[in-house]
Parts: sequence; structure tokens; C-alpha cells
Amino acid sequence: MKRATTLKLPKTTSNKRVDPDNPPWSEEMLGPPVLKRGRGYQTQINDELRKVVAKRLTSSSRRTQKRAA
Repeated sequence: MKRATTLKLPKTTSNKRVDPDNPPWSEEMLGPPVLKRGRGYQTQINDELRKVVAKRLTSSSRRTQKRAA
């Protein structure tokens, strides 16, 4: 007859020493979470392109007013 085998839990070791040169990170060290939309660089490019388009629209409307006068 086969013997019933039971699984043993792994031994726990208390080798967790805190290195003074490399302490564990705390919430204070990490600061508040920063959420970014989009892929970062693409969002920035889109923002800059929108600014350029807005400038051209406002400057072209001034030119047409001068020509009409």
C-alpha cells in the first residue's frame, strides 16, 4: 500500500535585512501617482499642432480683413 504524502510548506527565512544605502521605497518617496493620457509624445505633438492651426486661423482672418478694407 502506498503511503500518503503531504506537501510541506517552504521554510520561512528571516534574512530580510534593511540595507541603509538602499532602503525600501515608501509612499512619501514615490509621491502622488501621475496619470498621463495617450502615448505621451503623440499627445504633445497633437497639442503643438493644434496651437499652430489656431495661430494660422487667427492670423489669416486678420489678413482677409485688411485686404477687404
